[in-house]
Amino acid sequence: MNSVTLLFTTLCIFAIAYRFYGIFIGKKVLKHDDGRETPAIKYEKINSRAGAVTTFIILMTIWAGCKI
Repeated sequence: MNSVTLLFTTLCIFAIAYRFYGIFIGKKVLKHDDGRETPAIKYEKINSRAGAVTTFIILMTIWAGCKI
Protein backbone atom coordinates (compact mmCIF):
# COMPACT_ATOMS: atom_id res chain seq x y z
CA MET A 1 0.00 0.00 0.00
CA ASN A 2 2.89 2.35 0.65
CA SER A 3 4.16 2.11 -2.93
CA VAL A 4 0.69 2.87 -4.36
CA THR A 5 0.39 5.96 -2.14
CA LEU A 6 3.87 7.10 -3.12
CA LEU A 7 3.10 6.56 -6.82
CA PHE A 8 -0.20 8.46 -6.58
CA THR A 9 1.41 11.37 -4.72
CA THR A 10 4.25 11.55 -7.24
CA LEU A 11 1.84 11.57 -10.19
CA CYS A 12 -0.20 14.36 -8.58
CA ILE A 13 2.91 16.45 -8.01
CA PHE A 14 4.04 15.87 -11.61
CA ALA A 15 0.61 16.86 -12.95
CA ILE A 16 0.54 20.09 -10.93
CA ALA A 17 4.13 20.93 -11.90
CA TYR A 18 3.39 20.22 -15.57
CA ARG A 19 0.39 22.55 -15.46
CA PHE A 20 2.24 25.48 -13.89
CA TYR A 21 5.40 24.96 -15.94
CA GLY A 22 3.29 25.02 -19.12
CA ILE A 23 1.76 28.34 -18.10
CA PHE A 24 5.23 29.73 -17.32
CA ILE A 25 6.64 28.62 -20.69
CA GLY A 26 3.64 30.07 -22.54
CA LYS A 27 3.80 33.47 -20.87
CA LYS A 28 7.49 34.10 -20.28
CA VAL A 29 9.37 32.13 -22.91
CA LEU A 30 6.97 32.03 -25.88
CA LYS A 31 5.35 35.36 -24.98
CA HIS A 32 1.80 34.14 -25.65
CA ASP A 33 -0.51 37.07 -26.42
CA ASP A 34 -4.16 36.68 -27.44
CA GLY A 35 -4.11 40.06 -29.15
CA ARG A 36 -1.42 39.07 -31.65
CA GLU A 37 -2.36 38.21 -35.19
CA THR A 38 -1.94 34.55 -36.17
CA PRO A 39 -0.07 33.62 -39.36
CA ALA A 40 -3.31 32.37 -40.94
CA ILE A 41 -4.92 35.79 -40.56
CA LYS A 42 -1.72 37.64 -41.44
CA TYR A 43 -1.12 35.83 -44.74
CA GLU A 44 -4.79 35.67 -45.68
CA LYS A 45 -4.61 39.41 -46.23
CA ILE A 46 -1.63 38.97 -48.57
CA ASN A 47 -2.85 35.97 -50.58
CA SER A 48 -6.12 36.07 -52.42
CA ARG A 49 -8.62 33.26 -52.05
CA ALA A 50 -8.70 32.76 -55.84
CA GLY A 51 -5.17 31.34 -55.86
CA ALA A 52 -6.14 28.60 -53.44
CA VAL A 53 -9.22 27.66 -55.48
CA THR A 54 -7.20 27.56 -58.71
CA THR A 55 -4.59 25.29 -57.14
CA PHE A 56 -7.33 23.00 -55.83
CA ILE A 57 -8.93 22.73 -59.29
CA ILE A 58 -5.60 21.96 -60.94
CA LEU A 59 -4.75 19.29 -58.38
CA MET A 60 -8.17 17.69 -58.70
CA THR A 61 -7.94 17.54 -62.49
CA ILE A 62 -4.48 15.96 -62.30
CA TRP A 63 -5.71 13.46 -59.73
CA ALA A 64 -8.73 12.56 -61.85
CA GLY A 65 -6.61 12.16 -64.98
CA CYS A 66 -8.40 14.89 -66.90
CA LYS A 67 -6.84 17.58 -69.03
CA ILE A 68 -7.62 21.25 -68.55
